[in-house]
Amino acid sequence: MFIRMAMEKLTPLQKALLAKALRKERSGLTLTGLARELSSELGMPLSTVKWNLARLRDLGLIIGGDGRSRGRPFRLSAAGRALAKAIARR
Repeated sequence: MFIRMAMEKLTPLQKALLAKALRKERSGLTLTGLARELSSELGMPLSTVKWNLARLRDLGLIIGGDGRSRGRPFRLSAAGRALAKAIARR
């Protein structure tokens, strides 16, 4: 049920970013570094990618980019990882 609800809530871009974040999770990138890489890969403004990653963080799907984790590599929460895997299978 969680997967179905999340799939309806997220935009297509947010789903794509989450799936790409899963593949880059162990890269050592901070959330800002992830945003820069995805912006370049997708040919999309950095601000758009950062805004959408912030929404994913606010939903508890991505961890990083806040005062407590500043400078540390981003990671997916357990829910974020499960959802990203479900998206990648589709």
